[in-house]
Amino acid sequence: MNRATLIAWVGLAAVSLAGCDGVTKSGTPAGEPRPAAFQTATVIPKAPAGWEGPQLTVAQTHEDIEEIIDGEAHQYYAYDLISLTRAVYRGPGESQATIDVYHMPTAADAFGVYSLWRAGAAAVLPIGDEGTQSQGEVRFYKGALYVHVSVDESAPEAPSIARNLAQRIATLAPPQEVNLPDMARLPAQDRLPNSLVYVKRNYRSQEFLRNAVSARYQGTNKRPYQLFICSYPSAGGAGEAFKRLIETATYPKATGTGWITYTDEFDGEVMVFHRGSHLVGATNGQKEKARAVADKLEP
Repeated sequence: MNRATLIAWVGLAAVSLAGCDGVTKSGTPAGEPRPAAFQTATVIPKAPAGWEGPQLTVAQTHEDIEEIIDGEAHQYYAYDLISLTRAVYRGPGESQATIDVYHMPTAADAFGVYSLWRAGAAAVLPIGDEGTQSQGEVRFYKGALYVHVSVDESAPEAPSIARNLAQRIATLAPPQEVNLPDMARLPAQDRLPNSLVYVKRNYRSQEFLRNAVSARYQGTNKRPYQLFICSYPSAGGAGEAFKRLIETATYPKATGTGWITYTDEFDGEVMVFHRGSHLVGATNGQKEKARAVADKLEP
C-alpha cells in the first residue's frame, strides 16, 4: 500500500480520515496556500443493494493522484486540485462501479473542470449544480466538488445505478456559489447550448491568457465563433498579458491602441481588446461582437 494512500473496506459510517492531515505534498502547486481540509469521503454513499464496498482510496500528493488517473492528472492540476477520493464497488458477477470525487479550491474550479467535460453535451441534468449522463457514466459538480461516476455496462440497470449514486453524492455535498462575474458578461443570444466554459490558465494554449470564460455562438453565416473574456487582478496584469499576446500572435496581424487582430490556423481572424483588467476577444472575424462586450467594461 502506498505510504500516503488510505485504503479500507468500510461503510460510510466507519470512514475515518484523521491521518490525511499529515501529508505535506498536496495536489496544489508548490508554494500556493492550501485551502482548509475537507473530508471528501463523507459524501461517498453506501453500496447499492446487492453490491459490496466501497473500497476507498484518498490521494493528496501528485504521486498518488497520478497512480489513480495517470495521463489525466494535468487537467485537474490546471485548476489546482486539492485531493482525489476514489470509491470502488463490486457488484454481481464481475461488474464494478467507480466514483471519483475531485476536491477543488472553489466552486469556480469545479465548474471549470466540469465545463470542459460537458462541452458539446446535448443535454444537462439537474444533478448537483449541473450534470450530464451517458449510459452508466455521470459527471456533475456541486460546490467545490467535481464528481465522475462510472458503472460497468455489464451491470444490470447500470444507468439507473449511476444516476442514483450521483444523486446521493449531490445530496451530501456542501453547496458553494460559483464566483465568475464575467460569465454574465457573455451574451446569451445565439449562444450554442452547453458551450460556456471556464479555463483557469493556458487558454488558447497561451500560459498568459488566464481566468477565461468562453462560449461558442452561431454566426449569421452559420459558421460558429467564440467570444471570450480573460480577467486579471489588475489593469497592469492585463496590460502585460496584452503585450505578450502582441509579441506571440501569428501573422498576419495588425495592432492599434488597445486592440490587436491576427490570423489563427483554426479560428480565422481573431480580434482582442484590452479593457482595464480584462482582455476580450472573438474568433472567425466577429470583431464587432467582441467590441460590444469590451465597450461595456471599464477602460
